[in-house]
Amino acid sequence: MTATNPAAQPAASQQAVVEAALVLLERMGLTPADLAAVPQDRLPVPTFAEYVPVVSAAVSAGTRRAYGSYWNRVLDQWGDRRLDEPTPSEIRQLIAILTPAGYAKLVESGPAHGATVRTLITDFSPGELQQLRAAAERIVARIQAAGSK
Repeated sequence: MTATNPAAQPAASQQAVVEAALVLLERMGLTPADLAAVPQDRLPVPTFAEYVPVVSAAVSAGTRRAYGSYWNRVLDQWGDRRLDEPTPSEIRQLIAILTPAGYAKLVESGPAHGATVRTLITDFSPGELQQLRAAAERIVARIQAAGSK
């Protein structure tokens, strides 16, 4: 589904968009007035510092052990922010934080991982390697073609 700017469309096109929206609202049992009405009793969105302890208290001890370090990172970075504030790119950035200990582990495991990969790949026959290369080239071509659209 592609979002369009109705103001940039011809009047007939804008009318079609409005009519489609009205049909959708009708099927949902809503009116335009329902959308305009702002509920006055809506509670404010809690902060991470307010909500993470609620979640933590609601889960088992095993779940707390499994997710506690992630929740702590969220609290350290965003404790005073509302749950609806972080953008998708901020969430990706938070996930991608690599600690010094994590980096050391990555460097330590690199040579062994590389050796394993080389061993696994050198076990392919020349024909299998040629098939693998052809498949990789097709994948790259498809990715490039999709990117140019």
